[in-house]
Amino acid sequence: MQGIRKQRGSIFAEQRRDEHKFSELCQEVRADSAADTSSGLVEQQGGFTLIELLLCIAIIGLLASVAYPMYTEHLRETRVADGRALLMTTASSLERCYSRDQAYDIAACDGLERLSESGFYQLSVERHPGRYFLEARAVDAQSVKEGCDSLTMDQTGERAPDDCW
Repeated sequence: MQGIRKQRGSIFAEQRRDEHKFSELCQEVRADSAADTSSGLVEQQGGFTLIELLLCIAIIGLLASVAYPMYTEHLRETRVADGRALLMTTASSLERCYSRDQAYDIAACDGLERLSESGFYQLSVERHPGRYFLEARAVDAQSVKEGCDSLTMDQTGERAPDDCW
């Protein structure tokens, strides 16, 4: 029993000694930091330097300069799809008129000239008893893919220009 008490006592004594050393070390660190601060030596703080920020901005600018033209070209191609859809729905309406009345130019099929759903193309229709000619013209030629400012289609399904279909 006495051996255990001696062991416990020595453990507690070691623990107290360690705590005392730790508190002395903390006081020394505080004194050193106070001396550094008063003498003008300040610890370096974490963060980004100006050069790092400028480098990030340059990388973002480079990526944007590549991505933006690709994005605008994709938008132009998508707007051409609006004109194609306008021609296809109008051709479908005219074919229904022809199957019902055996003519494309009857009064029941009037009122087909209109803007496309998204407003990028204006439709013009030329109708005759046995044939029709549809043309979708871009409202703003610069907002659509180059060469696709005028899309055409006739009763045989002939479409032009080929690059836009």
